[in-house]
Amino acid sequence: MADLISSKINGTSLLKKYLSTSQMLQVTIQSMYEGIIAVDQKGYILEMNPSAEKILNIKKHNVLTLNISEVIQNLPITKVFSTGQGYSDKECSLVVNGKMIQVIISANPLIHNSQIIGCAITLKDLAEVQKFAYSITSEVDDSTFDIIVGKSPAILQTKAAAKKVAATDSTVIFLGESGTGKELFARALHQESKRVNKPFRAINCAAIPEHLLESELFGYSEGAFTGARKSGKPGKFEMAQGGTIFLDEIGDMPLHLQVKLLRVLEERKIERIGSNNSIDIDIRVVAATHKNLEKMVADGEFRQDLFFRLSVIPLYIPPLRERDGDIPVLLQHFVQHYDKITGKKVRGFTPDAERRLCSYNWPGNIRELQNAVEYAINMATDHWIRVENLPPRIREQNHLNADKENITLAEMEERMIMDALKRYSDTLNGKKQAADELGINVATLYRKINKYELNRKMQL
Repeated sequence: MADLISSKINGTSLLKKYLSTSQMLQVTIQSMYEGIIAVDQKGYILEMNPSAEKILNIKKHNVLTLNISEVIQNLPITKVFSTGQGYSDKECSLVVNGKMIQVIISANPLIHNSQIIGCAITLKDLAEVQKFAYSITSEVDDSTFDIIVGKSPAILQTKAAAKKVAATDSTVIFLGESGTGKELFARALHQESKRVNKPFRAINCAAIPEHLLESELFGYSEGAFTGARKSGKPGKFEMAQGGTIFLDEIGDMPLHLQVKLLRVLEERKIERIGSNNSIDIDIRVVAATHKNLEKMVADGEFRQDLFFRLSVIPLYIPPLRERDGDIPVLLQHFVQHYDKITGKKVRGFTPDAERRLCSYNWPGNIRELQNAVEYAINMATDHWIRVENLPPRIREQNHLNADKENITLAEMEERMIMDALKRYSDTLNGKKQAADELGINVATLYRKINKYELNRKMQL
């Protein structure tokens, strides 16, 4: 009797322990961020947590006890039952109630006494996974319109127009020469839009080989071509979901891809290479080009219908030669930028060096100017950047165009004397050599040095 009572007490205690553990597991499953579905060995649904309901947009009470194949199409679990081997983090397109859902799925067999008694399935929303990956891999971007340097009417007008359209979802195309800052404007547009907390994805249509561009834009499915990833790969459009995609150098996009892009812009759906399933996308499209698209349309090199679709709001970014007064401002801005990086404590440019830079025509625009300042700071030997510290192409260009500059005779004389003194040094012997080259005597040279205050200017 004592043994029976003891056994009964132990059984009751063990049952309470099992019930407590079961309740704990149930609460844990219900509170998990990932979607969880449990099915028996025949595929009938035994359990589903709220996260799975949300991802699949179905209710547990409507599907409990149904076979999972009746609820979800394309669910890859057959091999799990036949082989007893599971898998993890497989990208998959499921069809639920006629709607396609992109998920990351894992499936593992439930085994008891060496027998498969069911399967545990976990789901993650692909868009949420991509958003999380973007948040931890992307750099902090502060590219607002405030960091676009310039005070000329031309650049201020473009900034004002871009700010007006930033809050909308209208398609924008930035037009302008290479190096004018089209991507900076595109990033600023995104940063000041309602999509600021969503991804910004940029792709240069001219920098990627034609046979790779389509997969970069639209992605590909499993087995789409030799060498394709086993799980497939999302393209830039999918990765920009909810945010902005920037198509740089759109004028270099091949004609056959222009057709596909037009369809994406009109239907807001994409299809991966090798797949017949459409994926809904919610993105803003921003494009840019340095080419004359209207001429390309006339020449049959660019689709007219795509041109009109992209040119909803065209914004022209002026080149440096049209931005009166901006070059000195930009020079000082980049000096401060690279001075912090190099730690050389450079204060700026000598008057002659700045004149050379301001008279240069900058075919490479801001990109070229930025590179020139970086070069000059690296070459500088004191607190001031001099003519000899400038890139050779700028020095040579200014030398060739010196006779074309609109300067006075006095200004030309001052420059010639300063250049001669720099070549021969500021010593007595150097002054004699400079005077000989200039065809004047030393006394006259001293008088002109005082007249133009060259001693002070040479120390800058």
